[in-house]
Amino acid sequence: MQFSYRRDVDGLRAIAIVSVVLFHYGISLFANGFLGVDIFFVISGYLITSIIYREMIRGEFTYAKFYSRRFRRILPALIAAVAVTTIVAWSLLPPYDLKRYAITAIGALSGLSNFAFFSFVDYFSPKADRQLLLMTWSLGVEEQFYILFPPAMAFLIGWRKKMLLPIVTGITSASLLLAIAANHYRPEAAFYLIPFRAWELGVGALLALAGANGIGRLLSRRVQEALAAGAILLFALAIGIGSGFPIIALNAMAVIGAAMLILSQDSSVNRHILSSRLFVGVGLISYSWYLWHWLPVAVMHVLEIDLGITGRIVAILCTLVAGILSYYVIETPFRRAPSDHRRVLRRYAVAVGIAAVPLAILVATKGLHPLASPQIKAVEADTLGALKNPCLAKYGEQDPRLGAACMSDTNKPAVALIGDSHANAIAAGIRSIAEKRGLAFDQLTKSSCPALLDYTRYMPNHPGHDRECAHFMRAAVSILRDHPEIRTVVLASYWAASFDEEADGFRYAPAQGDGAGTTLAQSRQNLANGLKEMITAIHDMGREVVVLQDVPRFKVDPSTIGLADIMPVREVITRLIAPERHKGLVRGHRLAPATVVPDSARRIVQAAATPRDGVRLADPVASLCNEEGCLFRTGTTIFYTDSQHLSNSGARELASRLPLVTREVR
Repeated sequence: MQFSYRRDVDGLRAIAIVSVVLFHYGISLFANGFLGVDIFFVISGYLITSIIYREMIRGEFTYAKFYSRRFRRILPALIAAVAVTTIVAWSLLPPYDLKRYAITAIGALSGLSNFAFFSFVDYFSPKADRQLLLMTWSLGVEEQFYILFPPAMAFLIGWRKKMLLPIVTGITSASLLLAIAANHYRPEAAFYLIPFRAWELGVGALLALAGANGIGRLLSRRVQEALAAGAILLFALAIGIGSGFPIIALNAMAVIGAAMLILSQDSSVNRHILSSRLFVGVGLISYSWYLWHWLPVAVMHVLEIDLGITGRIVAILCTLVAGILSYYVIETPFRRAPSDHRRVLRRYAVAVGIAAVPLAILVATKGLHPLASPQIKAVEADTLGALKNPCLAKYGEQDPRLGAACMSDTNKPAVALIGDSHANAIAAGIRSIAEKRGLAFDQLTKSSCPALLDYTRYMPNHPGHDRECAHFMRAAVSILRDHPEIRTVVLASYWAASFDEEADGFRYAPAQGDGAGTTLAQSRQNLANGLKEMITAIHDMGREVVVLQDVPRFKVDPSTIGLADIMPVREVITRLIAPERHKGLVRGHRLAPATVVPDSARRIVQAAATPRDGVRLADPVASLCNEEGCLFRTGTTIFYTDSQHLSNSGARELASRLPLVTREVR
């Protein structure tokens, strides 16, 4: 088997990196540009397997040489990027976020950042955009491949060389089947973890083991032209197709397209486009560009700044220049072959250790929390108090949490709160009012689970959640029935959640129905039906029911705006980059009406919760908003943890303004 340098493969890297960069900068034509990472995986599998197999067959392979090459290829630019990003993080992030950043940075340096991000952030959630090193998750997958694959190949070649191809085929197929299943049951794991990504690297490995160079030349020119044209069509469809398409199918389209281009090396596309100086040049600097392109995106999200299309294009060009400089000044000089590979490994191990020291300090000091200003400490304590409430059941849980913090063990009259994370966010306020009036407080809440009975929330990105939520709410009603001391029940939820994400297939559906087949009109009716059923079930027990309209939600993040006023660097950068950013939006302690997201469920909730004896409807918007806008802070006390969840202070402020719990309870 003969392997030689292929310019077109470097050109294929250009397609991958441009797709990723334009996706991250919000260029609409690249709606699924994240698939560029799948292309990178195929390329890595192909090139690494080619190198390892060739050297093993020739008897030239050593682990020291292989890992020395990998270290020199990956670590210099990565350490530089982490160093710069750490300075930015220290300047912009409050202690809790700084600590979490440091954990991901240590993960990036150790090749485990995909596990770090898997543990606390969904790649496609808004919170992911604020992770300064999010792009390193894919490096973690590749580095784990580098650790696992060479010894496996060495064993198989030494044991039975003829079995290498069928065994790799089997592993690749098994990984694909696991990925299909995981995309249904654990989509976050399918995205981040190597068992569910190995098939993409495996496709590249199979191309190498099958002798992709030789096969490519055996294929007729007409076949190769057809393969190349088909690959471009697949890329265009996969990267530009709208939302709602199964992600595993998109992954497969990108992987197949990359494989087709690797097979069609003599096609016009490969010879004249992918092998052109432009494509090869971009491909050569793709790793460095990948490392540097993300930081401006994350900073803009941290600061809640929209650069606009012109600003984004300027930022893209600036990161391209940074990538070029990184390639020539950092990457290339360190990739020169050394005479002593073991010494290189030792030196890089020391370098990583030194780079990790300040990060470990950030983790140990909880993000330099002792050095933070009193105002920041107060805001963070307030925010974390809401985020770390132990009574919010997570995805994957179907039973209410019944610990002492969530269910009182007294027989005195109690008020109970039922709902989702929006209910959890207001819990501190209801608890404080209940305690002042001598009442116990019980909380039955679950993430993304509205207070509906016999109806539920269908979420395509969380398969099985609809069943979990339906079970949870039935269990909550059963608990109410078993606890007659609960006299008042507050129902609070993000009622418009499925309406706000209708385009992505989110629906309200019958508990025993097919969420995917629910129409938009049915979804609206199902919300009304589910809320009416819940109200009726509780009211028929002789309990008072208080239905809470949702709190004001914003197009901007109130917590970010509030933090900018107590973190000097944030304020300076915001004023420099976007001096008009908050002009007209902030009116003292209020955010202008233009920043408020219209509540598409408001009328449905109002109609379903018609006030009558034992049933009341409370409206946070009427309490927090006026013609000037909606209250989001007082002084340095911020009432929100993000664009839609109240902080503990916000919850207490709202509760003090609403008649949520009456003095007389039945």
